[in-house]
Amino acid sequence: MADLGALLADPRHPGWGDPPLPDWIQVLRPAQRTAIAEAAEAFERGVKPVRIVVVSAPTGSGKTVIGECVRRLLGVRGRYVCVDKGLQDQVLRDFPYAAVLKGRSNYPTLDFPARYAPPERLSCEDCTADPPGTPGCMWCGDVRGCPYKVAKAAARIADLAVLNTAYFLAEANTGGAFSGSDFVVADECDRLEGSLMSYVTVTVGRRRLEGWGVDPLPGGSPAPEAAAWADLVASRAEGDVEALLARDPEALDLRTQRELRALRRLRADLRRVVGELDDGGWVTTQVKGAVEFKPVRVAAADAEIALWRHADKWLLMSATVLSAGDMLRDLGVLDPWSWAEVDLPSPFPAANRPIHLLGVTNVVRANPGAPEIVAAALRRVLARHSEDRVLVHTVSFKLQAELERRLPPSPRYVWYRGAGDRAAVLRDYLGRPGAVLFAPALERGVDLPDEACRAIVVCKVPWPDLGDAQVAARARGAGGDSWYRRQALRSLVQMTGRGVRHEADVCATYVLDRQADRIVSQGRRDLPRWWCEAVVIGADGI
Repeated sequence: MADLGALLADPRHPGWGDPPLPDWIQVLRPAQRTAIAEAAEAFERGVKPVRIVVVSAPTGSGKTVIGECVRRLLGVRGRYVCVDKGLQDQVLRDFPYAAVLKGRSNYPTLDFPARYAPPERLSCEDCTADPPGTPGCMWCGDVRGCPYKVAKAAARIADLAVLNTAYFLAEANTGGAFSGSDFVVADECDRLEGSLMSYVTVTVGRRRLEGWGVDPLPGGSPAPEAAAWADLVASRAEGDVEALLARDPEALDLRTQRELRALRRLRADLRRVVGELDDGGWVTTQVKGAVEFKPVRVAAADAEIALWRHADKWLLMSATVLSAGDMLRDLGVLDPWSWAEVDLPSPFPAANRPIHLLGVTNVVRANPGAPEIVAAALRRVLARHSEDRVLVHTVSFKLQAELERRLPPSPRYVWYRGAGDRAAVLRDYLGRPGAVLFAPALERGVDLPDEACRAIVVCKVPWPDLGDAQVAARARGAGGDSWYRRQALRSLVQMTGRGVRHEADVCATYVLDRQADRIVSQGRRDLPRWWCEAVVIGADGI
């Protein structure tokens, strides 16, 4: 390999290998060069090199470039793991030579592509050639041409494969196709804990329980009752499997195939839960007749089996790592010598991204006057930015409704009503000069550079919902207070990062909830330096 300094100075250097880095990478910024060099060195140094490198990379750092350059320096194949399919597509746009692989349901079948359309949605998820050894598939006459299998084969041999986190966990832990990787980049790594807990959560739907004549398990049931209930439901699932096969022994019907897969998966999951309930690490919840078994936290042994064992080296990256040590402990990493951290500065001047902590009132349930005070402060902010597009994080639909009642109607206002309206609402907002977008759930995955957003308002500290039994149990446990505060701070940092996307961009943030002053003060040790340097207490004229 060429001299590291020569490589970092020139992205066009032939020492980066083939194919060349994309043409849009004309230069590596100083922070990128630092991250790439320090991460590669950490993986290679010492008698026992570290296994995990955490890169705290502010918005605009160019995380995909850092990850790909580290992979090339190590000279290995890699998997780039994203939290959603939209980010997978973004990585593919950045690196067109990458192989993107999504879940089976994203691929039409070879012989019946027209049936991929609603309402049937026939896809490679309905494959009848699995498990291996089953002769043929009803939907792909030549299984070698199955669109999903072709994409999967390409991803397995690619130097850079791009997967989403849920798919990676499911595939590595069942089929094993992506277990044993040389190198994995985990983007948005602060969400890995949630992904792991979602992966092991077991849900029994209301309609299924009604069909079996089984009453839902009350939320918070003690372990013996929960285990007995889970055993009963698993036996009902087994009975349905036997009945389906008696009626259709070869499972030729599409609905039968889907039902058999779901029942077998549910049966196996419930039996796993029964074996672990006694350790007290699970909560049971009931929502609209559906029953869920959720883990309270990720056990070290479970994290090793479900996640870490599937790769030799891990590069974790996020703008909201906060405390790397605490994050990794939450992910079952207990050996402090097994990981290293690279903390990058922001590439954007602090003066271009001020974060004003206005502290107008405590936005809590015990303060019924808070919505009126927030609405008044909001009117002042919007008056200051009367010609600008503004993103207002309402945090909850309830607070959004309170604000809508109190604010006078305006042609500037665009209201986000639900995830299904996301794309249309964003188009509407971006199509109106001076528009104001009110939304409770746009803290991630939205880039609003330049005139797309000149001001951001955070109405309320984004605390996790203590009405969720899993969140409440985690917050009550050891270290729960600091964990709960970190979750709110991570969301707050994400919310403030939607508007400044390059060095010359400018966007001011206004945080109205007085609780933010307290948790920012308490969390300064964990908060990124680049974020704290932009904090301003109060704002003239607001």
